[in-house]
Amino acid sequence: MVEELASKIRYLTDEMTSRIGAHVEFREISRRKYGGMEFSHPMNVMAREILNKLEITPRLTPSTSELSAFIDKGIPALTIGLTNGENMETPEEAIRLEPISKGMAQLIALIKAIDRGCCNE
Repeated sequence: MVEELASKIRYLTDEMTSRIGAHVEFREISRRKYGGMEFSHPMNVMAREILNKLEITPRLTPSTSELSAFIDKGIPALTIGLTNGENMETPEEAIRLEPISKGMAQLIALIKAIDRGCCNE
């Protein structure tokens, strides 16, 4: 299914290049097998509750490199963000300092919840 979708996207980029004269390129930067936790897993639920209490809007996007080792071993894991950044993966990459305190509170609350057994299934 993923290969079929990638093929369709490649076709569309070629078509757009020929139609509008602009260079449109599709680059697949990574691919991993599905193996993360279900959205309803207790750790995911707890993480969203913590973000809600801290008035942080969650960004629900897949992570690849950070989680692949855990996923391969069948260990429940999720990526949390301690702050926000800009210009990612460029020489001008920067992080914001102000959100770090809420990010650390998120981390500590999640660790405490896990320690109390909230993620045991």
